[in-house]
Amino acid sequence: MKKLIQTTLTAAFAAASLLPLQALAAEAGGAQAGAQVDAEQQAKIKSIAQEYKQVAGELAEIREATYAANPELAEQRDVFQQKVQKHMADQGVDPDASVASMKGIAKQLKSGEADEAQQKELMQKFQSQRQELAQARQQAMAEPEVKKAGKQLRQDTIAAMKAQNDKTGQLLDRLKSLSKELKQATSQS
Repeated sequence: MKKLIQTTLTAAFAAASLLPLQALAAEAGGAQAGAQVDAEQQAKIKSIAQEYKQVAGELAEIREATYAANPELAEQRDVFQQKVQKHMADQGVDPDASVASMKGIAKQLKSGEADEAQQKELMQKFQSQRQELAQARQQAMAEPEVKKAGKQLRQDTIAAMKAQNDKTGQLLDRLKSLSKELKQATSQS
């Protein structure tokens, strides 16, 4: 159970780290909290999640270097994030507070101090908050103004990242492939 929780959290935070870049992993960490997973499947999920996290980390480094080298692009990102947060706040969701709460829950789960019933309750709370946050973000992204700004930011960011580092295209392709593998592996569990 503890390994399933860590795998799910790893995948969820890995997916969340690239949401502003592109929506490749909207539900990449979707393992069910109560699912019984055999050891082989669990190892496969963990392996995929670890590689996903590694590739996502490389892309995040390239993205941040790209923003540092392109102040206009960083400003475009900031304006876009403000639009998304405003629309989420209009729905009654505070993304910063939600993410802070989820990190607190993850810390509690990883500490190993909670018994199985508490772990299940914490995992349900984590999943509920993650779902609320994802739904609010999805609704915000459906707004025409936000959707247009997001599409433009993705295109501009990816183009600038490819100019910054020629491995970007390969890494994006691998991330997309890993996202599909992770979805498939967790749906089989």
